[in-house]
Amino acid sequence: MKGILVANANANAARQIAAVLRSAGLPVFGVAVSGAKVLDFCRSRGEVCVCGGFLPDMPLRRLTEMAGGRCDFILTLKATEWPLLQDVTALGVRIPIVRTDLIATVNLMFSLDQPPSLLVKKRMETGQEDEKKVLLRAKELLMQRNGLSESQAHRFLQKKSMNAGNKLIESAWITLLRT
Repeated sequence: MKGILVANANANAARQIAAVLRSAGLPVFGVAVSGAKVLDFCRSRGEVCVCGGFLPDMPLRRLTEMAGGRCDFILTLKATEWPLLQDVTALGVRIPIVRTDLIATVNLMFSLDQPPSLLVKKRMETGQEDEKKVLLRAKELLMQRNGLSESQAHRFLQKKSMNAGNKLIESAWITLLRT
């Protein structure tokens, strides 16, 4: 199973976020307080990093660029910091953190890297819902909960679909059913 690194300039905040994730049964591999440690994690493990909006040694944009797509980022940001998401490929979670939003976002990252479940396949087979409407609802969810624009939400779903070898509609269904 994939693992999680929690990075925050404030070590106590990082430990608290890690504790929330562990309490939900998610595999947290450690905490970090610097961009250098995050890059080491991305190079060696290449999994999911829950990262605060600021690390003392590296701006977020540079950090996500240097990770080179080897790590999925979930950024914890204040509402005033959401424009930072325009410059990086990441999902956001608002501060103050709502436990259920954080856990749902991490689970979504894990789920989108897997083949679609039987539930997703059954929902697709019924054909009761228009694919465009399903895709739109998935994008709206990402926009509302994770701070993305519509084009960013679409690119995010496309990227995760290509990486996992899934169809775009499968990733949209996964997004709707796992959150």
